[in-house]
Amino acid sequence: MESLWRGSLVRTTTAFGRWFGQYFSQRFCFPPFSKIQDDIPRLRDAFKRALCVSVFTIVFPAYLICVLSYPFIELVLTPKWLPCIPYWWLLTCTVVLYPIHVLNLQILNARGRSDLFLWLEILKKCLAVVSIGILYFCGLIPMLIFMIFSSCISAYLNSYNVGKEIEFNLWKQLKSVYLYALLAAASCFVAWGAYRSIYPCSHWTGLIVPAIIGTVCCLLLNHYFRTPAFIDLVGLLGDKFPGVKRIFRLSQPGK
Repeated sequence: MESLWRGSLVRTTTAFGRWFGQYFSQRFCFPPFSKIQDDIPRLRDAFKRALCVSVFTIVFPAYLICVLSYPFIELVLTPKWLPCIPYWWLLTCTVVLYPIHVLNLQILNARGRSDLFLWLEILKKCLAVVSIGILYFCGLIPMLIFMIFSSCISAYLNSYNVGKEIEFNLWKQLKSVYLYALLAAASCFVAWGAYRSIYPCSHWTGLIVPAIIGTVCCLLLNHYFRTPAFIDLVGLLGDKFPGVKRIFRLSQPGK
């Protein structure tokens, strides 16, 4: 049973990475990137907006799942899966780095630097194989910790080459998205407080209500700070659902 839920967690995380890399980035990011590959300022701006939207939509759910992992696993997956919570937390740390990984690689592809793309992929695969070979007998926790470490190294390598291509290095990328991580953490802290207050009285209410409170808090904070990704998403949804724009009363940046 232990090997079953460990394998399920790893497969779930891998599937998410595959979906984000193959579906979202290649379908929605690569085509516009390739159309403006020679216009560096526009390409840099498009990359920044895509990175912000990706972090905005991924980091908060990842944090929220960590905060509410105990009630979620106990009620949805049954208590026998509770020992997987530490693994869940560590895998979440790798998930939040996917936007930086994938979008940087798509920039290299759009710029026609398939040579760098191939070199980075080979290097990362070799690093993964070496880590599995060394840490296989040490247990899953050391392997997941090393996975986080290697993800940070990969993010640096990917962004280093992109920084030379479009003058937007890792430091600038982190500066553009750090606010989303802080707002997500603050919202999840509120959700955690609600969970601690409600869960002892009602288990299902203690799962659903904190999730709603945290989501509303995240939206309100991004609305208050008028984060670009939030404005972009409101504008995108407002084109199909005009009521969304009226609720938030936001205009697009620069208007």
